[in-house]
Amino acid sequence: DFDDAIPLHQVGRWRRAVGVRALARLPAWLAGGEARARHRMALLRERIPELQVIEDSRAVQGAQGTWPTLLVLLPDAARREAAIAALWGRGLGVSLPFVHALPDYPRYARHIANQEGGGWPQARDFAARVLSIGNSPWLDDAGFDRICAVLRRAVKQPGS
Repeated sequence: DFDDAIPLHQVGRWRRAVGVRALARLPAWLAGGEARARHRMALLRERIPELQVIEDSRAVQGAQGTWPTLLVLLPDAARREAAIAALWGRGLGVSLPFVHALPDYPRYARHIANQEGGGWPQARDFAARVLSIGNSPWLDDAGFDRICAVLRRAVKQPGS
């Protein structure tokens, strides 16, 4: 939770100098993240075709993500819950980017435009089915394989 007024603090001379030095490494860092993401997204699509892997928008020419995480949609909320229950706390970088849709947080609902009939079904569906997978270089192939195995089991669950 955070207040409506988020304070902005001045960045000091030392931190600016650190940032300037790090800036030289940024293009290689972003390229590595994109290459890892493309490879991992292809593996997810290949190994678990029931998942929807969220990618750059084809509707927006030139869209290019930076890929700190990968987002996948499971077929339904029950399977997403099964996956997160099996992966939570395993140190693999899997989390929920949204526990609820934004209009369902009382504190923030006033910032969301009202929709006739209390709608927002797409936002609620997305929040209920989405899972975030970290794209860190520290997530090795064995860890990613463990994530894929859990996701494969979760989507194959009968009765979901």
